[in-house]
Amino acid sequence: MASLEHLISQYPVLSTLASYVSSLDLFNLALTNRANHSAILSSPSLRRHCLCDGHGLRDRQGFAGAYAIPKHAYKKYYQFGSGARSGNWPEHNVGAINEDEPIEVRLYNIKCDEAGALPCRRCGINVCEECRYYPRIRPAHSNAPVRRPHLSLAWFSYNVTGFCPPCDARTESEVRGKFLSELCDCDMFRRWICNKCHSEEEQESKAYYAKHTDDERDWITEVDDRLPATKAVINHQNTLYLYCPCGANVPPESRLRCSLCKRRHLSEEEWHREIEEGGTEMPWFDDDPTYPHWLPYSNLQRNYPNPYPPLADKEVLRRAFYVGYIGT
Repeated sequence: MASLEHLISQYPVLSTLASYVSSLDLFNLALTNRANHSAILSSPSLRRHCLCDGHGLRDRQGFAGAYAIPKHAYKKYYQFGSGARSGNWPEHNVGAINEDEPIEVRLYNIKCDEAGALPCRRCGINVCEECRYYPRIRPAHSNAPVRRPHLSLAWFSYNVTGFCPPCDARTESEVRGKFLSELCDCDMFRRWICNKCHSEEEQESKAYYAKHTDDERDWITEVDDRLPATKAVINHQNTLYLYCPCGANVPPESRLRCSLCKRRHLSEEEWHREIEEGGTEMPWFDDDPTYPHWLPYSNLQRNYPNPYPPLADKEVLRRAFYVGYIGT
């Protein structure tokens, strides 16, 4: 009789086995011995046959991972002497939450669609509709990206990268032929990506802004009001200067690239038109009659800790969101 290791080494058997387990289960099987490790990891296409493991839905239900309530939402974060601002966060005593938790309809009445999974666009691991990451509630802040990852109603700069000519040409060669559109068409609600990859993308974008951008106020102090010869973009009420990840200046006439897909954006002069042509439309919420349209904690009504804010008409909510009242 053939041993289990011999059976696993046969690709038809292994591909059939993969269709009944998740990628995580398959990886754990690969760790059992050297023969299984060699057979499984030498066939990266096996992940396309695997089931969704349900971690994304569990994170949503438990407010964990990408859906965790941020630390700044807790009252003790703003209290002097708590240690929060010095980096010593009191994990065992965070105090009461300072704003309402997000309300997601039907969250506890849904199940992971194990067999109806599609590969994550970044890592290739199968993830289902209920487990993939996208904002599950209408954004509560007018300065947050809405539909497109680089557009904000308050004109904050998000998820863009500037490249010098050599790096830009190399990046263009890497993405050429991988997408139907040469320009970025990323949609925060339609991108098929797992929670882990979404968190990695966020960290990469934050790292770029921390290491390769400068705010106008810093330059006024450091170089006596002389402007650098590099790309400048609007960042709310300030100007943000961008540099290539290699350290070189970005030509002012160059077009920025999306930090998620690495494709070029339209010129900044056309971003306002992108917002007007559907950048704030959210059919997942606006066209669903069972979804409660409500005004979250904001300057309009600072009466927390009343448990739930009042429901709002969809058009009232849209106008309040557009003018920047919510979350300001």
